Amino acid sequence: MSKPSTEGAPPPWSELAGIIVREMGKPLDQAFGEVDFAAAIYQYYADNGEAFLADEPIALADGGGSAFIRRAGLGVLLGIMPWNFPYYQVARFAGPNIVVGNTILLKHAQQCPESAAAIARIFDDATAEVGAHAGVYVNIYASNDQIATVIADPRLQGVSVTGSERAGAAVAELAGRHLKKVVLELGGSDPFILLSTDDLDAAVQDAVNARLDNNGQSCNGAKLRTTIDGKRVFTPILVVFVALGITDLVFALDSIPAIFGITTDPFIVFTANIFALMGLRQLYFLLGDLIDKLEYLHYGIAFILAFIGVKLFFHALAENELPFINGGEHVEWAPEISTWASLAVILSAMTISVVASLVKIRIDKNRASKSTESVDR
Repeated sequence: MSKPSTEGAPPPWSELAGIIVREMGKPLDQAFGEVDFAAAIYQYYADNGEAFLADEPIALADGGGSAFIRRAGLGVLLGIMPWNFPYYQVARFAGPNIVVGNTILLKHAQQCPESAAAIARIFDDATAEVGAHAGVYVNIYASNDQIATVIADPRLQGVSVTGSERAGAAVAELAGRHLKKVVLELGGSDPFILLSTDDLDAAVQDAVNARLDNNGQSCNGAKLRTTIDGKRVFTPILVVFVALGITDLVFALDSIPAIFGITTDPFIVFTANIFALMGLRQLYFLLGDLIDKLEYLHYGIAFILAFIGVKLFFHALAENELPFINGGEHVEWAPEISTWASLAVILSAMTISVVASLVKIRIDKNRASKSTESVDR
């Protein structure tokens, strides 16, 4: 695979980068960097594959005859890839395995349907161009139950997983039960240890970079917490994010009740509250992948925005001076929602959405366990 040189080559570099910006949220310049890196991996194996697969003679210590090492494909392999590097993670798995002669089934993270489809289109174009079999690379959108069935299929020869320890343990158990080769890359992140320094500004910048590179989703990123002698402890990077988080939190919590003390202009009030909620959302995002685990949080935020709209509507009616509404008089029946009532609604919506998300995580975990037990039977 080489970088497209014509504007019409599908999909263009900018389209590929834009997809993972939407799906994963990484900055655009880092998205272009990942596209370049993935293409370089494919190009490397395309350029060097023949040399890598050449027979390697072995010098005999005694006796006659000859011996050599020959590398050959296993057959059909399943790759279960994560969402943090949608193109790179697939490239480093699929590139060398296709060159050696394996067929790839690729199950991407559920957050990456567009990038998964884009990769599949690239392979479809490449196989058609060189006359290779259309099934060399197959993208599959599958549930956990369906993946368990794939792993159990006797035609599958091996599985590679990059993801959480929980996912790796489940796949390893299935692969072991069916005597399939398995490669696991699990967990990630490292403690951020700060020793003596005479340049605190540089240390703070390094801490921010370590946690925020690739939007904080790097396996070599700095952890907020680590384990020492069996005890969970916070690392110094917590101080950095407390400072950043307080800025967001103060802005968000202060602007919602205080904005009416500054202006009653509906547009300014509505806009200020939107940015306040964005500040709260950013706080959650800075703390890692919590925003992804809290599946219903965006519903809570949407409800709060709707509530603010209703509140502004009632306030506009209560303060009405438009001649075509109630003769230009205030609408007496329009209720005034107090600041404390507004805060109660906001906190309730956030609490309910968080609790519902945590309950769903527990339910999904129990279902996955039951699914594994049914496959075992």
